[in-house]
Amino acid sequence: MEFFFYGTLMDTDVLAAVICRRVAPARLRPAVIKGFRRVYRHNAVYPVLIPATGGVVDGVVVAGIGRVEAQRLVTFEGSGYGLDRRTVAVGDEQVAAFVFLPRPDVQATDEEWSFEQWLLREKPAYIRRVRALDLGRV
Repeated sequence: MEFFFYGTLMDTDVLAAVICRRVAPARLRPAVIKGFRRVYRHNAVYPVLIPATGGVVDGVVVAGIGRVEAQRLVTFEGSGYGLDRRTVAVGDEQVAAFVFLPRPDVQATDEEWSFEQWLLREKPAYIRRVRALDLGRV
């Protein structure tokens, strides 16, 4: 299965902590999804996608996610997100990938979320919290 990640799961350390293995670099490809903006989820350090005409959000497509790993991802994302299959652009290629989109009751801010800023400010504390989760027994 292929997944498009646009937030903390773009970080290979976070992804490895969630799916319990490192992903080979060849399985990660830069990608974009159109028709959205990436903003902070209300009271959180991670983002959500909100519809936006003309919007483009960068991320990564990860290939080779197995069924058990996909279930770990669903558990990690929680009930605030639904899994949807969307077309994303990987270079000139259009790829169908699973994307976690917020449910309608999830509150978002209007502030753009930056992966680079998250890496600098939030990653150390965030990765400790993720590693403390029990996602391996789903």
